[in-house]
Amino acid sequence: MKHCSLYLYGSNARDESALNSDVDVLAVCGNAFDDDRNSIDLPDGLIPNKLPLDYSIYRLNRLTQMYEEGHLFAWHLYYEAKYLCGDIDRLSGLDRPKPYVAFEQDTQPLLELLVSIYDRVKQSQLNLIYEAGLVYVCVRNIEMAASYFY
Repeated sequence: MKHCSLYLYGSNARDESALNSDVDVLAVCGNAFDDDRNSIDLPDGLIPNKLPLDYSIYRLNRLTQMYEEGHLFAWHLYYEAKYLCGDIDRLSGLDRPKPYVAFEQDTQPLLELLVSIYDRVKQSQLNLIYEAGLVYVCVRNIEMAASYFY
């Protein structure tokens, strides 16, 4: 875990986890980090009896850029990321993210996907459960973008 800081985010950070929730862990690494998931160690007992762990790995320069762009993930981290451990708390050095302005850019592909799902279901209902899952993901992500934008 050299040159990395680990953070908890997601439902566990918000104290909203369910029994089947995964544990979202963010590794913020120095810019020279090699992105090797196997080199990231979560110390024993830090998150007891929680599985599975879902790691997201970012270099600090990429997160800094996302904060400068007002990226939704930057806002997500700003509001809920909790420092767990590491050599230093890298997120504490970042300013508040810039305003989120990419609503149309972020949601247009999701709206196009929704239209295509409707057409595919009309043609065949063999993948109805899969298509319903895509509808859920699209609507959830559009709602999330709208809640930040508006």
